[in-house]
Amino acid sequence: TLYTSATVPLSVKNQNGNFLINFSHIRGGPLGTRLDNADNIRIESSNITGATGTGITINGSDNNVFVSNNFSAVAASSSPIANMLNSTNNTFNRTRIESYSGPTPATLLMLDAYSDNNTFIGVSLTNWASTSFSPLTVNSSTNNTFIDSTVNSTSSANTNAITFSADGSVNETVIFKNVTTNATGIGNYQYAERVDTYWSLIVNVTNATGATGAAVNGAQANATNSTNTLFFSLNTGTNGLAIGGYARQLYENKTGKFYSDNNYSVNATKNGMHASTTFNVTGNTMVNLTLSDFCGP
Repeated sequence: TLYTSATVPLSVKNQNGNFLINFSHIRGGPLGTRLDNADNIRIESSNITGATGTGITINGSDNNVFVSNNFSAVAASSSPIANMLNSTNNTFNRTRIESYSGPTPATLLMLDAYSDNNTFIGVSLTNWASTSFSPLTVNSSTNNTFIDSTVNSTSSANTNAITFSADGSVNETVIFKNVTTNATGIGNYQYAERVDTYWSLIVNVTNATGATGAAVNGAQANATNSTNTLFFSLNTGTNGLAIGGYARQLYENKTGKFYSDNNYSVNATKNGMHASTTFNVTGNTMVNLTLSDFCGP
């Protein structure tokens, strides 16, 4: 446990690898933890709190891994809970970034100053404060992906999931894959910002002859979008399911929402047998295919 009310209890600077923070409780005054030019660092199973400010700042730091952490603030602050500046290719797994009932942070997660190509998997952004703000703020950063995550604000006031605050010099993009939100809108699009929304796609392949309805193991499932671009190619398992892909429902920007990928096609084959169908994506999707003349193990 590291605790101080006046300074930053943990600062990692100019490090490259061979640095692990594990099962720690870190609480600072203005800031809990700071990474500066720190690459290939791993932080896991830690609670990092800024008592009066930001929980963690990640500045000029690339290729780091954060697993099963909690980042938070416990008192009033106009700072982000987690602040990323000029940091790329970082991966966050099963991480909670949240404000408690007291603080009024600017945002939960700030992606700022060319913080590009970061991936957030199983991340929960939750605003427990009574004030209204977007859980995610993006400024001059692009191609950041959220997978199987939650972006929520408990405030009853109208909020967007994302606030874009750039000057238009960077085409900011955010990719949501199976992300849920209770926000009234996705983004406050001003320039060329864009959000792509994907949902999980599962293909279920069964047998119509012999053991009718039996799962087909080892079938090849392929899916293409409306322009015939292959985006999904997986084999079914013993349960007959091809799992692990995502299909785009829409992308949206300043000019509107566009569903150009819909009218998807999917097919499955095994032992020369074939089945196919078309479908649209409005949320997590399972497509059922039956190999009517299937034979073999």
